[in-house]
Amino acid sequence: MALGVCVGAWQRWAVLPRGTARGRDLQVERRRILQSGAVSIGALLAACGEAAPQAPAIGKTAEPTKASAPAPTAAPALAPTTAPAAAPATSSNKIFTMVDKTWADLGMLDATVRFNQERADLGNVTLEETAQGWDTKVLAQIKEKNLRWSGHGYAAFFDSFKYIKAGLVAPLDDYLKASKVGWGGKQKDSYFTSRIYDALQFQGKQYFIPMKANAHLVGYREDYLQMAGYDKFPGTWDDVDKMMRKMKPLVAKDEVMPMGISRDLFRTIGTMFTTFIEKPFDDQGVLKFDSQEWFMLLELLKKWKDDGLARLDPNADHYDVWQKGKFAFSLGSHSLVRTGRQIWGTAKVKGASPAQANASAPARTWIHIDSGFVFPGAPNPQLATDWLLSILGPEGAIAERWWRGVTTFSGQPVHQNWIDKVLKDNKDLVEVNDVLKLVPNSQIITLPVAGAYAITESKIWPHLDRFFKGETGIKDAMSTARKEVDEEIAKQLK
Repeated sequence: MALGVCVGAWQRWAVLPRGTARGRDLQVERRRILQSGAVSIGALLAACGEAAPQAPAIGKTAEPTKASAPAPTAAPALAPTTAPAAAPATSSNKIFTMVDKTWADLGMLDATVRFNQERADLGNVTLEETAQGWDTKVLAQIKEKNLRWSGHGYAAFFDSFKYIKAGLVAPLDDYLKASKVGWGGKQKDSYFTSRIYDALQFQGKQYFIPMKANAHLVGYREDYLQMAGYDKFPGTWDDVDKMMRKMKPLVAKDEVMPMGISRDLFRTIGTMFTTFIEKPFDDQGVLKFDSQEWFMLLELLKKWKDDGLARLDPNADHYDVWQKGKFAFSLGSHSLVRTGRQIWGTAKVKGASPAQANASAPARTWIHIDSGFVFPGAPNPQLATDWLLSILGPEGAIAERWWRGVTTFSGQPVHQNWIDKVLKDNKDLVEVNDVLKLVPNSQIITLPVAGAYAITESKIWPHLDRFFKGETGIKDAMSTARKEVDEEIAKQLK
């Protein structure tokens, strides 16, 4: 049978009415912290009218203290300070901020130390380690007007909208205008594509400063592809189908499947969907899972699964299976390539831009932005803003420590300067530089979309599971899911 859905079956389909999960890397890190204290797709589209190892320490000079609980006064802080780590700052130009240990080790710690050295005129920042329950503690302190911290270095894209609604994030516009860090007042012109700036806006205000972009790609075992007669990843899903069918009998003896599908929306499935459709989200910010393109994608994935060409696993298991060599490729962040190379080395594990549903359309991929932010009622919101602008900026030694560090883990720079310096000539990250070229053609997750995404992720999977098991059709499954998503969005708008 050809790829996708046969024309006869497709004609019987009616169009439906319109109406958290960081991945294994951070899940493992969080646990560690807690324990320690024959029709082508292109033709169909035309007829229709897209616990990993701990992060390495980069220039590490001190161990972080936990932000969710008072630390012993003898415990070293992330940045030089004369105040005890457990006590509130005694001066408005000496503040505390927080970030997850993974990101501190990757460069935010070193960047903060450099900030204190090079921008002493702005103030002094002590960076502490985020731990479980930080948001509850911060909200209570905001209410009591006794907030210890001024900012946070990391909000995952799927939490960003929720943080705004919860009252954890302050608008930055006034602080950006007043900043002595030059690029703060020129945000719109600072990123390598204006779509990054647009993704930061909500109701006419800017709430976040991007700490990394995530442009998704394919991670694959080159040796498995070579067994099937391929020296690089195919450029269309039609060709991927042909490759997998050649590969299956060759790898089956080792209990290997050609494709691995992660059981969340923003990795394998979401990335594939962006190659099917130009704008994957509707006006409400909801993934277009009642669209014809979504139906085709899901029918295609189910067929691959039923034919023994693909396996579907929860994300943490997905990475375990990948590192055991039990599938040849998947889609998601650069973590796929990085974690694979930790097992088999660069020679066997490669990365590539995603295959596309239509070879004649501009190539696209999934992009989301993770960001830093400032707390409402912060002891010194201006200094927290200047700190973020300095470590996440387009130039300078302070920012260089961050942008060089994060690319070794998972994430890409948002400024052309760092793309040129960190990625362009880096032979170990060629695939990252290549996939960033797709960003201008792709729809980046905006703040309203991030809010609807979290709702969709929570509501859709019971219905997708039933569909993949063959217990329901895609039309009925998605109709029910859409109703539940719309009801939840309506509740949140009240």
